[in-house]
Amino acid sequence: MTLRRNLRAAAAAAALVVMATGCSVVGGGEGSSGASPSAKATPVAGVDPGKVVAKATFPSPLADGATVDVKIHGLHATGRLAVLAVSLTPHVPGGYDDDISPYDVNGDRGLYPYLVDVVNLKRHVVLKDAGGRELGSDDVFTNGRNNTPMYLRYTYAAPPENVSAMDVYIGEWPPFRNIPLER
Repeated sequence: MTLRRNLRAAAAAAALVVMATGCSVVGGGEGSSGASPSAKATPVAGVDPGKVVAKATFPSPLADGATVDVKIHGLHATGRLAVLAVSLTPHVPGGYDDDISPYDVNGDRGLYPYLVDVVNLKRHVVLKDAGGRELGSDDVFTNGRNNTPMYLRYTYAAPPENVSAMDVYIGEWPPFRNIPLER
């Protein structure tokens, strides 16, 4: 009876991690490449594509003349966790029709998104689960298409209550300063 109870608890915990990270257990999850280039991207859970807190366009080393629109859709703290919602929209000239990952857009480098608490001068990195996997979108296996947003989500330890904004660092691009932290 104890083994059965432990298995149920483990299954429930795994389901919670999947829901918290916005991952899909079945194929075709976030940013999957099964759609045509003209299809609309589907945001991951917790990302409101209509809400944009900050945005910028940067050059991308993916190809000559390529750019990427980086949008911060929100930074929200609930209890001891904070969730960052971001989208990347690659723009590659010349009818580029291959799958594109955040890793590709960032010049074959991981995004390594982190937050800086400018009040307490603390850096917040993406949390990891008990298996060592980051609680966030995968830079390599999240696939998108040219001119279509890829919605990404990352979970951090929440800063103290006296922090109302944080700087967001993502990829090789300049930081987004003073992003409001919603509670």
